[in-house]
Amino acid sequence: MSVSKNWSYIVGIQIIIQLFGFNHAVLAQNLNQPNNLDQAETLGQPVNSNPNPYPINNPLNSLQKLLSPETIPNKAPLSVPALTFVDVTSGQFGKLEINLEQARFQDTAVENLHLVASNFDITQGKLSSLDIGIIGGHVQDFIFDKLNLSSNNEMYFDSNDFLTQKTLTFTTPVQANVYAEISQKSLNSFLNAPNTLNRLSATANGKVAMIANMFGVNSNNLGFSVMGLEANLASHNQLKLNLDTRLGLGQNTAVVPVEASAVISLANGWITLNDTHLITAGQELPAPIANMLVSKINNLAKFNDNSRDISFQFTRLTVQPNRKFLLSGQATINKLRFGKN
Repeated sequence: MSVSKNWSYIVGIQIIIQLFGFNHAVLAQNLNQPNNLDQAETLGQPVNSNPNPYPINNPLNSLQKLLSPETIPNKAPLSVPALTFVDVTSGQFGKLEINLEQARFQDTAVENLHLVASNFDITQGKLSSLDIGIIGGHVQDFIFDKLNLSSNNEMYFDSNDFLTQKTLTFTTPVQANVYAEISQKSLNSFLNAPNTLNRLSATANGKVAMIANMFGVNSNNLGFSVMGLEANLASHNQLKLNLDTRLGLGQNTAVVPVEASAVISLANGWITLNDTHLITAGQELPAPIANMLVSKINNLAKFNDNSRDISFQFTRLTVQPNRKFLLSGQATINKLRFGKN
């Protein structure tokens, strides 16, 4: 073998030594031994009858053995401990802030909800202030454009209820300032919801049977249905309604357009409708039907009696004609629910 070839071979072996850390002494010993027929002839040594170019202690054999799959240990996967970013069960927050956009839940929805709780301590079950602002709230069929609740009094709640029932159950009812806006558009959406129209309508019951007897017809064939209505906010806190109604007597159904007017006011801290009048287009509604419809219209405003979680005591009502009406006052909060239980 020429000197240049031999030198290239040695340089290549040196590179392997640097990469894989072979022992220089072993390599030096192996370099003194022939590794092919040409090198043996050049050194004047007898040719080995067993033409094995790689003796056992050849560094290339060691490299081959090193890279063999049998020599690579099976590495077990690394065990990464669980990371708890927020431990709610032991949380103490100087400020807890939640902001929701276009949120949809089982029977409620909000365009925007912003909640801020200060010094919220779950371990002690207390907080120092609470502010809740809602824009575009939908609670089943009822719609409000704005609702704000704010309390700066120290509040205490049941920590266990909060963690297990997703409910802020206050040990002492919380008093909060409340402000609400309901637009004429939102009011019409509520009044034309199927559930609301069904509440305004009347089918066979005790009152209908009494009316049917006046006309000498079978009460099962008598029905009074409201198909739709339009509400308009007017001056002097008046609410004007145009109702599309159907009155069924026996086999006949009569279209009865009704114009109603009422005065929106506050009674016992809640909205009420007073001085309700009905005017028909060329027809006079029988007094029992008129009274029944007036009662149903008035009952639409009775929401405050149904909730044990929160009750409102409004002290101010302002009607802006053809736009909206505004409410402000106090709210008593017993519970705030953040889930079904």
